[in-house]
Amino acid sequence: MLLRFTVQNAYCFGAESVLSMVATNDDRHPSHVTQGPDGRPNSLRLAALYGANGHGKTNLVRAISALQDLVAEQKWSVPRFKLDPDLGKEPTRMVIEFRQGEFDYEYGVVVNGKIVSEEWLFRTDGSGKEILLFERTSKKNNDSFETSLVPGDSLKREPSPVKGLKMSKYLEVLSAGLKENRPFLSELDERKIPLLDPAYEWITKKLVTITATSNYAPLFDRVGRDEEFRKFLEGFLRRCDVGISNLSSRTIKLDSAFSEKLPDHFMQQISSMEADECLHVKGDDGISFVLDRDANGEIAMRSLEAVRLDTRGEKVEFSFDEESSGTRRMLDLAPMIADPKDDRVYVVDELDRKLHPMLSYRFVEEFLRKGAGQLVLTTHNTHLMDLDLLRRDEIWFIQKRPDGSSDLYSLAEMKIRPDLNVRKGYINGRFGAIPFLGNPDAMVEC
Repeated sequence: MLLRFTVQNAYCFGAESVLSMVATNDDRHPSHVTQGPDGRPNSLRLAALYGANGHGKTNLVRAISALQDLVAEQKWSVPRFKLDPDLGKEPTRMVIEFRQGEFDYEYGVVVNGKIVSEEWLFRTDGSGKEILLFERTSKKNNDSFETSLVPGDSLKREPSPVKGLKMSKYLEVLSAGLKENRPFLSELDERKIPLLDPAYEWITKKLVTITATSNYAPLFDRVGRDEEFRKFLEGFLRRCDVGISNLSSRTIKLDSAFSEKLPDHFMQQISSMEADECLHVKGDDGISFVLDRDANGEIAMRSLEAVRLDTRGEKVEFSFDEESSGTRRMLDLAPMIADPKDDRVYVVDELDRKLHPMLSYRFVEEFLRKGAGQLVLTTHNTHLMDLDLLRRDEIWFIQKRPDGSSDLYSLAEMKIRPDLNVRKGYINGRFGAIPFLGNPDAMVEC
């Protein structure tokens, strides 16, 4: 479970900004709260972020994704806050706090340019007390790169991967050869140090960022082979009243004559694929079909069909391309609520993109009813701003400060009546985070 995410001097965030999933003492919707073990903080199931265009909602998602990319792939292309010349010389700082299993973790990095200059990982022990797993500082002097490592006692007690070499010495050697853009957490995971597995696994696998244009790549495959998943999607679509009664996955073997008609870049990608690999071919809005290559080198095309009933009650199949972009968006999002035991943390930019406001409302209801996992979403859909649906500490705002940086705050920080119409108050500008359009009579026609 995500507890907090902190970002400083990245994208549109200048001063430190914190998104907290720690529950307040709000007594509404107790089912939205996951109890913390050993008296540790309770966590929320959901956070909905509102703000005007250009105020920083998407950049918060980008910042979370950037931290993931740094740990998983050593990729870093995060711009510093550009509107303060002094901050242009300062490093970027990101910290993520999360709960994995019985332990709470805090992982943080300070990146100067593309150099990971500071990094740390803390974890609670069995009694809930915070302990150090490791802390490193690095600096570059001319052509040399030096790293200083402080390992925690629990890490030093781990078995050394090299027989006859003490773990403390092994860590010293490992840190001495660390590349300037490589997190030590990534290095330790590659060396198969079990103590660090849960933290690395959570950051790179449990935390899932979904952009406004992302699509669910395994959709076609799961509909064809996972009957329970297919039935869930069919039931969900029927409840959403989009007119689809069933889904089916069709596989067609392609003969050599047809394969030769495929564009050259497809054939080049197919020829380099291993057996059981697949190529997702995207249409104008999402995946349109999938090309497979089996162990015998034969190529097959898989497509998704939506079944509707005609005026006589007969089944009629429609290809994925014929479905509306809103229906495709629902199919891409629906896997988040398909598995009631899924404990992932989904960070979704523009949840309501191409969806009717009531469909977004239904989706959030379904997710909260699922009983597992977390959802952090950005949206303009004020229908979700309903205290019958969400708690005050689940409603967040992002607004530009006078210096152009983004400010992040929750409704729980404001004193409001329990019966307040939050949606109306937001539209009237009571909570900020809305565009100021000025006097429409003064606008000049272009």
